Amino acid sequence: MEAITSIPPSAAMSGAATTQVKPEQSQAKPVVQNVEKAGKPEASQESPVSKEHLKMALEQLNKQFSSEGIGFVYEERLSQLFVQIKDKATGAVVKEVPPRSVIDHMVAMKEMVGMILDRKA
Repeated sequence: MEAITSIPPSAAMSGAATTQVKPEQSQAKPVVQNVEKAGKPEASQESPVSKEHLKMALEQLNKQFSSEGIGFVYEERLSQLFVQIKDKATGAVVKEVPPRSVIDHMVAMKEMVGMILDRKA
C-alpha cells in the first residue's frame, strides 16, 4: 500500500502539473502507537458530568447568549449539544443546527443499531 502524501506548497505555487515524492522523503507516522491503549480511558480523566450540572451550565450559557439570539439544547438520546438560532423579538426558533429532522434521523439510526446488536448478541 502506498503512502498518500500532499503536494509541497512550493510545487503547488510554481504551477507544476505533477510532483513525485521519493519513498525516502515520505515519513508517514502512525497516529496511534498502541491500539489497545487507544480505546481505554485513562485514569486521569474526569468523571462524567451529572445531569444537574449540565442543566445549570446550559441555563447559564443560554442566559449569556440570549441577547444574541442563540440558544443551546442538549439531546439526551444522543448525549450531544445542538444550537438554535432564535428571533430576538419573539424568542421563536428560526433555525436549528443541525435541523430537527437530522437529529431525529440520528436518534432513529442509533436505536436501530442498538436493536441489531441486541439481536446478534
